[in-house]
Amino acid sequence: MWNEIFSAIKQIFTLNEQTERNKEDIKDFRRELKAVEDRLEQLTVLVIQLAQDIHNHKKETEQKHENLALRLENEMLKFERRLPSVDDGNKGK
Repeated sequence: MWNEIFSAIKQIFTLNEQTERNKEDIKDFRRELKAVEDRLEQLTVLVIQLAQDIHNHKKETEQKHENLALRLENEMLKFERRLPSVDDGNKGK
């Protein structure tokens, strides 16, 4: 009988120690989870910023191409004005 009582007391202390370790492990896991959540939030903000940067870069590139096309068209028009017209060439003959 004393062995059973001793065994039960020993089991209670063992379970108590395991419970305390489990509580500490849970606290550690919660801290780690919080750190992962914080990092995920930071990464989400970075992804949103990158998406905005890509969008802005696309808009800037489109604007630059449009400006370049307009400049090219402008230069072509200037060049065409400098050429003698077909009628001017025939009048001299």
